[in-house]
Amino acid sequence: TLLCELLARDPTNRPLMKWEGLNSIPPPETATFTTDERIAAEVEKQLAIYSMVPRLKAVHWEPGDGPTECVALLTQSFRAQDWYGLFRVPSYLEWFHACDMQRAYDYHRLSLQVLGSHAPGRWSLKAPGHLLALDALRATYPDARIVVLHRDPAKAVASSTSLSASSHPE
Repeated sequence: TLLCELLARDPTNRPLMKWEGLNSIPPPETATFTTDERIAAEVEKQLAIYSMVPRLKAVHWEPGDGPTECVALLTQSFRAQDWYGLFRVPSYLEWFHACDMQRAYDYHRLSLQVLGSHAPGRWSLKAPGHLLALDALRATYPDARIVVLHRDPAKAVASSTSLSASSHPE
């Protein structure tokens, strides 16, 4: 997350912003990229979510006007690990691990093309879930530079479990 935030500060990079990842149409315009009305709406929505599930804010703070994981685009194709984290449906997990992720990455690429059509830039993206489909990721973006950071597995599992548990209201 820290690396994603740092890369987003480089003006030559184009991160996926939370507000545009969740509300992509119409695509953003360069001239109004920092003033688009969807930004304030997403900030308000995030604050409402954190007021309903306060422990989520402590575990996974993500401002509505900041960069987000591009898994937001994969979820729109219903092929993302996030669905299992939000809804415990064992048959989905089995299906997800066996599904063809290329369709999801085709959609991901199309989404980025639409989003960048009026607000171009060099994409700087983040989603740990890409590790589950590196073959589809590399087939879709053969020129991508992939950075994999090491994290202590015990801490990563604890963090993921905490996030999943915090995603549900008490």
